[in-house]
Amino acid sequence: MQKTRQENIQDCFETFHKVVHDFRGGHHSRFEQHRFGGSPIRIMFLISHRPEGLTVKDIAEKLGITSGAVTQIVDELAAKGLVARTEDPNDRRVIRVARADRTRNLFRGLRAKFFHRIEPMFDNLTDEEIRTLRDLIAKLGSAKINEDRETN
Repeated sequence: MQKTRQENIQDCFETFHKVVHDFRGGHHSRFEQHRFGGSPIRIMFLISHRPEGLTVKDIAEKLGITSGAVTQIVDELAAKGLVARTEDPNDRRVIRVARADRTRNLFRGLRAKFFHRIEPMFDNLTDEEIRTLRDLIAKLGSAKINEDRETN
C-alpha cells in the first residue's frame, strides 16, 4: 500500500531528526572544555573560515535566529576575547564580526576535527547526491511554516 503525502512527510521528518541527532552526537561534549554552547559554536564555525567576518544580519540569516540573539551571543564572545568587531570597509555603519586572532588556530583545528568526524556519514552518497541533498535542505529551509494552517 502506498503511503500518503502526510505519512511520507512524517517519515522524512523522523529520519531527518535521527540524522541530526546522530550528527550532533558528541558534538557539544567536544567543546565543553572551551565552555561553548550550541549557538556560540555555530557562530564561531561560521566566521572561522571567513577572515573578513560576517555581519550580524548575515549570521542571523544563516542560523535562523534573530539579530538581537546574535548580538547578545557576540557580546559574550567578544567579552571572552573570542571574536572581534570591525567596521565594514564599504559601509562604516555596518559592523562585521570576525574571529579574534587568538582563536584562529583553535577553531581551525576544532572545525577540521568536527568535519573529519562527520564525513563518514556521507560515504554512501556520491558527490552529486551530496549536492542534491544540500539543495533540498536549502529548499526546505527557505519554506515558510504556516502556523495558522488547520490540521485535517
